[in-house]
Amino acid sequence: MYVMRRGRPARQDSALRVAEDDDARSVGDVVAAAAARIGEADGVAAAVVAALETQGVTWAWQLALASDGDFAACGAPMGLKLTIKAELRGQGDDWDEDDVPARVRAFLLVRGRDGKEPGPMGQPGALFLALLASPTEEWQGQLLFICEMCALIAGLIMGIPFALLRDNGAPADGRDTWTAWRASSDDVRDAIAMFVFFSMLFVVFLAVMLGMLAATAGGDAGLKGAKFYEGAVNVVGVMFVMFMSGGIYPLMGLFEWKIVTAARSPYPSVVAIAFFCATSFGLANHVFLKFVIDALPLELYHQPSWMRTLGMLHNPQLASQMTLAALEPRARKRAAQLLAGCAFAKRPSPPPRPPAPLFAAKVADAPPTERAVDDAPACCLLPVRRP
Repeated sequence: MYVMRRGRPARQDSALRVAEDDDARSVGDVVAAAAARIGEADGVAAAVVAALETQGVTWAWQLALASDGDFAACGAPMGLKLTIKAELRGQGDDWDEDDVPARVRAFLLVRGRDGKEPGPMGQPGALFLALLASPTEEWQGQLLFICEMCALIAGLIMGIPFALLRDNGAPADGRDTWTAWRASSDDVRDAIAMFVFFSMLFVVFLAVMLGMLAATAGGDAGLKGAKFYEGAVNVVGVMFVMFMSGGIYPLMGLFEWKIVTAARSPYPSVVAIAFFCATSFGLANHVFLKFVIDALPLELYHQPSWMRTLGMLHNPQLASQMTLAALEPRARKRAAQLLAGCAFAKRPSPPPRPPAPLFAAKVADAPPTERAVDDAPACCLLPVRRP
């Protein structure tokens, strides 16, 4: 669009005009809203606003055209930068109420329909809810991978309890087992082995059934399939709890019990177990929990209190970093990063595609010996025999 100015046509930027009409908020309002959303310090937000206003950026429509280099020049951290972009696009509050499950809103710390800020969910399945914040075309493949891995590992563990059963299957005195109310240590150990076996068997059953349903009914990976994948994530959370509480931890105790009771002297086994807990287990547990705190604070923030307490008991040196007060700022930053690419948040419509080039018609009209090689695309370059 052109307007006349002092006798000369001057081009008016239509992109700026549209942005100005759509969002007339000040830069301070946008940055303050983004900082409040992720719990950023007021001093950092004030410094970013001051740097922007120094460069003459005072309106939201100007900020919407800023590049990553512009944000870096004004000292905006990555979490605040992504949240500002989400705020400018209207993400986080502009959601499709019919397609977005309430658990996804709570996981991403998005205000509910009642306007209240969500708190910790307290659910083990929240560890896998980040799947619904990934691109929709990846949901089915990721869920199938999880099912395959759970079925494979749980199936391999199913055979371990059989190696820990007693050698003989009946009492030596031949008495009736159904009238013996006093259980021996072998009876208790066999019962734990049976519990581990059935827990892993049910994990395999859930993984196989969920994988089959994902392959048949989970093909719609768009927003309409959000309800299906929300329920699938709940099943994955149950599988995780059963795998840990019904497989790994009982199996560790069962194996230690078997070694200690079968040994002539239990002290070497006790020393080996204590050394393992103090070195390998302690180091691996510390490194893994530190990784979860740094990389997955949002998932840890939504875990049940008993799970965080268990982690604190295993690593007292990390207890101060696993409290809700310490996790909340990090969790809000990760939620802002997930919101920036979340499939549920509404985005502006993409610009129209440019019209296709007229090269094909231009080449077809020319004689075969007079076609210009420079006009042809690189993939179509062929030797042309000229007279």
